[in-house]
Amino acid sequence: TIGSYTNIIPVNGLQTTAGNNGTAATATLTVSDISVSKNFNPTQIADQGTSVLTINLNNTGTSAATTLVNFVDALPNGLTLLNNNFGGTCSGMKSGVVGGNTITYAVGSTIPMGGCTITADVTGTLAGSYTNRILVNTLQTNKGNNLSEATATLTVIARPMVSKSFVPAAISLDETSAVTLTFSNTNAQVATLTATLTDILPEGMVLADTVFGGTCVGSVWGDSGDSRLFVGSGTQIPANSTCTVTANVKVAASGNYTNTITAGDLQTNKGNNANNTVAILNVSSLRISKNFSP
Repeated sequence: TIGSYTNIIPVNGLQTTAGNNGTAATATLTVSDISVSKNFNPTQIADQGTSVLTINLNNTGTSAATTLVNFVDALPNGLTLLNNNFGGTCSGMKSGVVGGNTITYAVGSTIPMGGCTITADVTGTLAGSYTNRILVNTLQTNKGNNLSEATATLTVIARPMVSKSFVPAAISLDETSAVTLTFSNTNAQVATLTATLTDILPEGMVLADTVFGGTCVGSVWGDSGDSRLFVGSGTQIPANSTCTVTANVKVAASGNYTNTITAGDLQTNKGNNANNTVAILNVSSLRISKNFSP
């Protein structure tokens, strides 16, 4: 049955021709029906992504257990609760603050025979590896405490980003400008596009030619006179670095042209871009010319 059992060999319990033991020897065995385990799914996310933390409250006894104190799982610094929509099969009161890092299962709650689960959505904003630990005796019940530590590790990777610009940013109506897409990757591994990125130019702007440049390793294409620039799946963004894609554009009328790549358009094996990026090209119909005569 559950409890702590101390086995004692008293003084003189061992008697020999060379003498007896002068001190008692003791060893304690603790028996508990209760244990804890946990896991993250998935075990790797992009920053600001979501992983489901599952805490397993295990009960191998023949009756339900009741918590004697609040059971609190403290997330490591760098991980926070994305919401307070707690799930799982444990029926007691589960609580936590959005943006906080603790999950509480209230005192007096039940852990049925066979155990139950608590689930929570967690996120991280800084790249790194985070190990969540539940220490020995954190879960205290009338059927015993957890006698071993429970751990689970979540890896957060930095999302690649894309920014863009026009060079020059102001042109006359009959001139061209080069649009530049700059991809950045702060991870220690290469980021690879998992889908073709389509940059849709603003209305009235088209590709001036099919001359593409930049430093990214991969495929880039588009048709002269078309309003779409394509960066192919499989294009690589180097580790801890940036690379670029360039194309020449022109317009048919003066004005300000805003080119936007929206959040999620850049899809990679390291996550998708989290934010919109914009670039503005100003086109004027005015020009100045001059000469000397003679």
